[in-house]
Amino acid sequence: MATDMNLIDCERTPLSKLFETGYRIHLSLETNSEPTNSAKYQLDVKKAISIFEDATRKVSALEIFSTNEDINELATSDIKYLLLPALLGSLTLRLNEESRAELLRITEVYLKDFLSRVKNYGIANVPEESENLSNGRTSDLADMTRQRENKIKKYKEMKCMEAKICDFEKAMESSIVDDEVKRDYYLTLLKRWIQQALDDLDAIAIEKPLLERMVTTKQESENGQKKGDCQKPKPLKPIIITKNEVQKKVFGLGYPSFPTMTVDEFYEQKVKDGTFSVPDMSLQAQALGGFDRISDKELDDIEQERGIETDDSNTLNRLRGWDDWKDDNRRGCGNRKNMG
Repeated sequence: MATDMNLIDCERTPLSKLFETGYRIHLSLETNSEPTNSAKYQLDVKKAISIFEDATRKVSALEIFSTNEDINELATSDIKYLLLPALLGSLTLRLNEESRAELLRITEVYLKDFLSRVKNYGIANVPEESENLSNGRTSDLADMTRQRENKIKKYKEMKCMEAKICDFEKAMESSIVDDEVKRDYYLTLLKRWIQQALDDLDAIAIEKPLLERMVTTKQESENGQKKGDCQKPKPLKPIIITKNEVQKKVFGLGYPSFPTMTVDEFYEQKVKDGTFSVPDMSLQAQALGGFDRISDKELDDIEQERGIETDDSNTLNRLRGWDDWKDDNRRGCGNRKNMG
């Protein structure tokens, strides 16, 4: 059930009525099937928080609680107001619009204040924070076994208290309720919320370092990304090395996305990088330099052709003698060795 805040005059509404209105909203949230991140659910959470905050201000103004009295001195009708910080802490955990780390910090303040007050009134033996947190750490098998047994014990105690609370709530619906029943009901509610607060503090102690680690990781990632933008390495691309400008154009047409370079361009790039030394001539000129030198056989052929063209007698006699020798000696006839 969600009460419209416009219908509640917090200044004029009695404290008991204000508390009951907020508590009904809280109970409706416990059994609500709405998604916790839905607008309606979040609106109800904020309504309950606002009502309980106003109730807390009134409790402070009326000076209902004192640090030098125990639970037996507290009026039955005022016991339920000890639940205010616990209820505010539970509702704050349900919010999802603010920073999660900030919500945990606020919840921790509420729950520690609640546990401190119930301890001062001697309602329950509340363990110290360090003792409570140590229950979540295990060092050996014996610790793990004890932790498991404690969880089972707490679970059974919680179920037993919830069953008693259901019975008390049915009794509270009567028009006439004995003061002792009311007192037992409120004290049982307090003990149930003590256990809930301890469990929530354990969960917060686990979640807080995880959130801090996530924030640190995110910041490092963002810083690394910015730094990487300035020192981003060039992407690796395939390079087709071509022999000359003509092939460069041909391969460039076939592979437009591939950068191409001639042998000279490739070599010049390596010289700039310091991989190769500076040459006296281009790499291609060195590679093709052998074609500029003429062999002895080529010189003989040239001289022979020149002698034929000029009817040189020595050249002609030498050629006729070679022709006569080939007529008398067939090709391969002198190679008779090892043929039987």
